[in-house]
Amino acid sequence: MSLRTRMIFTHTLLTLLPLLALGLGLRHVMAQRLAEQYDNRVDSLLSAIDERLLTHQDELAARLTALRDAASLDQAFTLSVAGLTDRSTYLDEFVEHGRDLSGLDLLVVTDEQGRVLAASPRLELSDRDARPLLHALIARGGAPGLMRDARLPEPGLALARVDSLWTQSGEFYLLAGRGVDLVFVAGLSGGDEVRASLVFSGGAIVSDPGLDTWLTRAGADDLSTPESVVPGDRYLARGVPFPATLERRGTPHRPADPLVPARLVLTHPREDWFASLRDLDFWLLGALALTFMGVVLASMIAAARVTRPLARLAETTAGLDLDRLDGQFPTTRRDEVGVLARFMTDMVRRLRAGVDRLRAAERRATLGDMARQVNHDVRNGFLPIRNVVWHLGRVAHEEPDKLVDVFLERESTLDAGLKHLEDLAGSYKRLAVELPSEPVDLARLAREACAGFPVVLDAPADGVLPPVAVNPSAIKRVIGNLVRNAIESLDGGGEVRIGIRLDGDEIILDVIDDGCGLGAEQLDTIFEPFVTTKAEGSGLGLSIVRRLVSDAGGRIEVDSTPGRGSTFTLIFPKAGPEASS
Repeated sequence: MSLRTRMIFTHTLLTLLPLLALGLGLRHVMAQRLAEQYDNRVDSLLSAIDERLLTHQDELAARLTALRDAASLDQAFTLSVAGLTDRSTYLDEFVEHGRDLSGLDLLVVTDEQGRVLAASPRLELSDRDARPLLHALIARGGAPGLMRDARLPEPGLALARVDSLWTQSGEFYLLAGRGVDLVFVAGLSGGDEVRASLVFSGGAIVSDPGLDTWLTRAGADDLSTPESVVPGDRYLARGVPFPATLERRGTPHRPADPLVPARLVLTHPREDWFASLRDLDFWLLGALALTFMGVVLASMIAAARVTRPLARLAETTAGLDLDRLDGQFPTTRRDEVGVLARFMTDMVRRLRAGVDRLRAAERRATLGDMARQVNHDVRNGFLPIRNVVWHLGRVAHEEPDKLVDVFLERESTLDAGLKHLEDLAGSYKRLAVELPSEPVDLARLAREACAGFPVVLDAPADGVLPPVAVNPSAIKRVIGNLVRNAIESLDGGGEVRIGIRLDGDEIILDVIDDGCGLGAEQLDTIFEPFVTTKAEGSGLGLSIVRRLVSDAGGRIEVDSTPGRGSTFTLIFPKAGPEASS
């Protein structure tokens, strides 16, 4: 990800996240306010419902009291409840006319044992025992209760109340009821915004057709919390006990059988709620979209002001190397980019001066290395000649008659040494010219390089091994250098062995000695220039060996154990057809 992209992404994120958090907070607050408005509306409606129910209760109580007073003053009623046969039908007439005149839906007269003496609408003989209903209503202390009666219109519910009167024949009860139907329940609603439904054991009276299935099922299955089954994604709901809604802040008791337990459920459709939230979401999304576009545009402009000069600096920097330190970073900016440009200009100037000093030092070091290398190679070239001359001198003094034979025997060593010096002279004359390679027999080359050295050579005859493409003079120097080092490590004991073999596509030459060996630290630095284990060594021999082997396309490996000797291995690939041609 580029710097420009990261800047735009970061600016956009840092701007939109607080705005998004603010929008979500506003939406949450608005949702809470809407819920509070609904709660306040429902609380107000519940207070109105309480007033209406109290009014209904008072009206029911007043009508029942009027009937009781009328019955107390009615001699015919007194004679009828006393059981006089000529007045036995008067009770039926009394309850029938009393129900019609009082606007009641149910009127029942019972004795103190709960036996029904008269009822309107009329009862079957099997329904003459009203003791359970009477006891349940008396237990409510004058408060009305919800009862079910099959003689009433569907759904057969009524708000019932009981009152007593005394006659000469004893105590009697008047039980009056007013029907509870859809009209009654709808009258408790707060218009179309908050609708009331009555959920009772066995069914429901629903003013909102969309909730009929839900609340009817709740009336049978989960009367305690019918509001929990109302679909919350469509309605806000509140449930209170019925008819004692004034007890909603307490814990109303379940009415005793046969009174019917019921709850009044107030529901408010969420359309207005969702419409308000949708409007808020629309404005929030619009604000986010406009903010996003503005932030991206502003970030692109700001990022361009930063990245464009940085790109020019990077382009100029990419054209720099140690051979071309002429790049310029001109700027008039006073900000951090200007500081960076001026710093890079100063850095290039210092690099240019440092490269000049480095090149001067490198030239001096190269001359010194060349001088040391010439000295090293010349000394190595004179060493076999000196050994032969020393040998000839000793023979001339001690056995002069064998001088000619010994000279002829060592003449090839003198010729090889002189030819080696001549090759060195030619090589140094060409200096940087690459040494030419040619296909040679490594076994024959090793025999020539080891002539005059006390070594054991284990090599196949000439022409047995495939040729290798190397410079003969360079590889003879390598072998001679390794052999001399191996002989010097013997300290008067052991021997030096040279083995040559074919391994796949590679020719391998091993120089093995039984000398003092090398430690781990010495092995790590043995091929570095100016590192030596000899008191008078220059430290260039093995570094030159590695360079010559590498120039020939081969590699050198070493394995050594302190006190047990060392093995230097030269590995060369077989010469290809192009080398042979």
